[in-house]
Amino acid sequence: MNMEMARMGVFLMFLLAAAWQDFGTKQVSTELLWLSGTAALVCQSLSVLCLAFMKEAGAEEAVLPFFLNAWGPYLAGVLPGAALLVLSRMGCGIGVGDGVFFLVSGLLLGLRHNLLFLCGTILCCGLFGLGYYVWSRMKGNYGAGKIELPLLPFAVFPGIWTAALYVTQIRTVGI
Repeated sequence: MNMEMARMGVFLMFLLAAAWQDFGTKQVSTELLWLSGTAALVCQSLSVLCLAFMKEAGAEEAVLPFFLNAWGPYLAGVLPGAALLVLSRMGCGIGVGDGVFFLVSGLLLGLRHNLLFLCGTILCCGLFGLGYYVWSRMKGNYGAGKIELPLLPFAVFPGIWTAALYVTQIRTVGI
């Protein structure tokens, strides 16, 4: 359980630093992304080593399936980030930093929690954008639909919620 708390600590520090940078400059530094990605790989490696030492007493499972089971959900967790990078490459208005951010968060959260986190982030950003658009139109500003919003500041609340779900292992509606 301590390793999971450390993993969520790394995730939350990464999230807050990236959101702060994205809010201020609409960019996330490559140094932060590399540092966080390295920390995510170290956290996962330590988790797998802890599991390996715990399983060693009753080693019934072969080595390769054990490591695939331990790494599988976290490697699959990079799929949402990879999809965002593809959309970014296609020119869909998504930044490369957002895609790389969700690659790293997938290594920390796994597929299920990273998808939940991504959906919550998009929902928060979309609701804010809709509210801003309606408010601006009521004020007579008809160019409000042209503004670009940074995505990661809207990830803070869903990120904290996802980290709490991850730590407490609450299962919601089949997720």
